[in-house]
Amino acid sequence: MQMSLYTREALSREARITLALALPLIVGQLSQMGMGFIDTVMAGRLGAAALSAIGLGGALWSVPMVFSLGVLMALPALISERKGAKDLSQVREIFQQALYFALALAVVLFVLANTLSLWLLDLMRVKAELKPDAIAYVRAVSLGAPALCVFIALRSLSDGLSFTKPSMYFGLFGLLLNAPMNWIFIYGKFGVPAFGAIGTGYATAVVTWLQCIGMLLFVLYAKRYAGYALFKRFAAPRLRPIGRIARVGLPVGMAMLMEVSLFAAVALLMGGFSVLAVSAHQVAINFASLTFMVPLGIALAVTVRVGDAFGSRNINEVRLRGVVGILVALLGQAFAISLMVFFPRAVAGIYTQDPAVIALAAQMLILAGIFQLSDGLQVACAGALRGLQDTRAVLLITIAAYWLLGFPLAWLFGFKFNLGPLGLWYGLIAGLSFAAVALLWRWRRQTRSMRRLEEAALAVSAG
Repeated sequence: MQMSLYTREALSREARITLALALPLIVGQLSQMGMGFIDTVMAGRLGAAALSAIGLGGALWSVPMVFSLGVLMALPALISERKGAKDLSQVREIFQQALYFALALAVVLFVLANTLSLWLLDLMRVKAELKPDAIAYVRAVSLGAPALCVFIALRSLSDGLSFTKPSMYFGLFGLLLNAPMNWIFIYGKFGVPAFGAIGTGYATAVVTWLQCIGMLLFVLYAKRYAGYALFKRFAAPRLRPIGRIARVGLPVGMAMLMEVSLFAAVALLMGGFSVLAVSAHQVAINFASLTFMVPLGIALAVTVRVGDAFGSRNINEVRLRGVVGILVALLGQAFAISLMVFFPRAVAGIYTQDPAVIALAAQMLILAGIFQLSDGLQVACAGALRGLQDTRAVLLITIAAYWLLGFPLAWLFGFKFNLGPLGLWYGLIAGLSFAAVALLWRWRRQTRSMRRLEEAALAVSAG
């Protein structure tokens, strides 16, 4: 990565800035994932069947949800670029059009979640007794779709302006509300029916609406946003700016969909083995997803930092910010790897007291620990490339990594080679590792190309 181009002071400065931006994002992402962790723990106390219901339902919900969120993840890159170029009117226009886009995505999210669930369960040959509760969970959680999309748009605005603390504030707000809401909807309190494990879906929807309302009021009245006049002369939907959001965001959404749908497909394939396999996978993947929020938060910060430098056309800063962000993300994975590799049974014991589930989940957690470096590297490189708005290449790489390599290998290892549930995880490791190497290559190629173009322009001007 040609580290010699940069002084120790420059690297240290950028690492501090990146961490200052990333830490609130990490807390916000951990809080959001913490809601899933609490759901899993509280449902796990109801038994393996309840754990399977939210595991399968969560996998079904994650596919259209992550696509919608991925599309909206284009906003920090677009907004930070305009901020770097000091074009405040364009910040306002992008934000206003993004709200329209978010509402349209919410409709897509709701419809897809409620129409594809049964088809996907049938496609993956999930056992009949597991289907009703999984579908009921999706119907419950999808009631929060409009709030979720608008909340992410509001949060992406703030992140793009390098004001990341609201992500932390409202993430923690949702986390604090989640357990009490689960208690109400799972066990039937204050006149609410007892929904059992399905109640976690209703609780999540209610909490999401409260987060959205709170964030909207914050953006409306906080002085930090006043200079952008975000709600002044609110324009009607316009094709050109919405088209730009779509051009940058749709490849991001599809790329994230490729990764998350791989994990969802593996969760559904687990349903072809047993309730035990689904339950153990839910424990392992939930914890791995929880720790993944650290490199994801760093990657979100890298997008903003790279996007800001890209907007000001400072190529040296683009490269420095990307390199530092990638290294910070890799270092951040060390703690997660240690927990998964050295203490897997203790981690599994947080979720359930079932000895069989703990034993299988512990084996899966060790495998999850193995792919942490690849996962951290691929998400950080993708974040840096988003800052350059180079999203189509990321999409092509992820399609190849996850669906041309990862999924076929998971299926072969799990079913054809009779390696069972663990065989599916070997496919995950292969897909993530390929994605990490390919995205790192793309980042280096893009930054070198930018450097050559800058040198050519300087040579022309000097001549």
